[in-house]
Amino acid sequence: LDGHRLGTLCVLSPGTCPDFSQAEGDFLRRLSKLLMAELERRRELRQQIRLSADLAFWNRLDSAIADAADFDAALTRALGHCAERTGAAICFLAKADQESRSVGYVKSHFQPDSCVAAFDIGRWFGMHPADRISFGVAMLRGEDIDTGPLDAPESAGRFPRLQELVKAGIRRQIAHSFDLASQRFALVLAFDRPDLDHNVLSLVQEFTTRLTPLL
Repeated sequence: LDGHRLGTLCVLSPGTCPDFSQAEGDFLRRLSKLLMAELERRRELRQQIRLSADLAFWNRLDSAIADAADFDAALTRALGHCAERTGAAICFLAKADQESRSVGYVKSHFQPDSCVAAFDIGRWFGMHPADRISFGVAMLRGEDIDTGPLDAPESAGRFPRLQELVKAGIRRQIAHSFDLASQRFALVLAFDRPDLDHNVLSLVQEFTTRLTPLL
């Protein structure tokens, strides 16, 4: 498939076949080609279904943002859709102040069925020294960050807010930095599982494209 050898088509028999003919070998080769064609057809069908679902989702997000009563409602809806799409327990927007080297929380969304649904993040709002926020220094540099699996508060290092999230059940956090005019933002996602789909970061990057007109 795509030039990669996937396996071998085998035929088993309870007895020996000393006179396995050329015609029988040709039949197996034709059968293997039919199997590869079916695998290819199924893969293309899955891709079409995924593309259709992606288009429907982005259209739904655009409509939700367009129908929002104000900026705050639009941002809330955007973050909620981001959490839904990526499977994040928390999705929040942060901004950076390069002069004071500080980072602040702008808006957050908690998935209602997540382990952190009742977590109080309100006390975190305001500006904080970047080196006290797990993604702060990387954000100032315009870099993305992925904590990797977080299995205990100690794995959150010296960052007290991330330690609190790990205690509450968060097992991984990623942050994607992006610039708008002279302001730097980061879209930050926290997950209640350590393993993520390979396309999560590309989804986050796509969301920043959708968020930019709001900011």
